[in-house]
Amino acid sequence: MTKILALETSGSNCGAGIWIGPELISIREETGYKIHSETLPEVVKSVLKESNITLGELDAIAISAGPGSYTGLRIGMSFAKGLAFGSNIQLFAINTIFCIEDYYKNIEEFSVLVYSHADFIYKKNNDSERFGNIIQTKIKDVYNNSLLCVNFPKNKQTLPNSKYILPSVKYIGEYTIKNYLKLDKLQLNEISPGYFSEFDIRK
Repeated sequence: MTKILALETSGSNCGAGIWIGPELISIREETGYKIHSETLPEVVKSVLKESNITLGELDAIAISAGPGSYTGLRIGMSFAKGLAFGSNIQLFAINTIFCIEDYYKNIEEFSVLVYSHADFIYKKNNDSERFGNIIQTKIKDVYNNSLLCVNFPKNKQTLPNSKYILPSVKYIGEYTIKNYLKLDKLQLNEISPGYFSEFDIRK
């Protein structure tokens, strides 16, 4: 059966998980501010050891590709590319919103909102074209009846009719396993994070 290592670094969660076919074998997630560079190697080592699987036995690595934290995405993608290149493993970059949308697909007419910075979010409507356009907008301009709010700081968790969640490696891994045969097998130089907006350094 297909063996997948999934990685999540698009928000304050830093996680890794091992799937063999549809079964989740091992998962480890830690939450914190700017912990990815130190934590990611540790959680990967932990799930590989617990699963008794080596990198060379994997069929693919799946990494969250954004939208999300600029720094987290950059660190995660660089690390995943290093693992994939060193072990000659296929790497899949998984859209963060798409996999969350798929995980919660039984909820009708909702929007997935991913926190960006300040008062900005990334937004994807689910009541029109599935997996459609992702835009950056201001929190105050969102008026949907049902919202999945991803990686919002505590002081931004003020929207009504909302479920606040963190990005999770569960979403990445389950989406990858489910769609494994449909995913594009790109070369490493063709894969990059999806920032979806210009990175603005604010003084």
